[in-house]
Amino acid sequence: RVVKDNRNVVVNETLPTCPDFVQTRPCTPSEPSCASTCTLETGGNYTIKTLVEGLDGPSDVAFHPTPGLHLGKYSEGRSFPEGNLGDGEAWILNGYNHSISIVSAVGTPSQTTFSRRDRGYYHYMINATALSFNVVSDSGRDEDRDSFNYWA
Repeated sequence: RVVKDNRNVVVNETLPTCPDFVQTRPCTPSEPSCASTCTLETGGNYTIKTLVEGLDGPSDVAFHPTPGLHLGKYSEGRSFPEGNLGDGEAWILNGYNHSISIVSAVGTPSQTTFSRRDRGYYHYMINATALSFNVVSDSGRDEDRDSFNYWA
């Protein structure tokens, strides 16, 4: 069987430039057409802080909708602050060791970090790239099957 390429290929042909991936236009929230579609830039008023070190290939972070729900006030032989202290409870996905690092009471003197690993990490968390919590309550499902406040 002989396969012949019948395409007309011109070597050193200048290809047209591709359009921009994201289209932008000047917009201010005071304009009626922009009020619901504009996203303000972060601007110069932001701060980046390192709150946790020693993570192993972090690939995603999600804040738990009800901090302390899974920890309670005592877990793994140590006490945890109760309620939404500071900036909440961050769950960080570690891609290199297939674990979740939980940072309780983010940004407070009570901040603490610990790691959880699924017993089947080699199956459930292999090459995990994203983390999300179900924040939809009263889904109409049986209570024992509702995943509200759990991660997926």
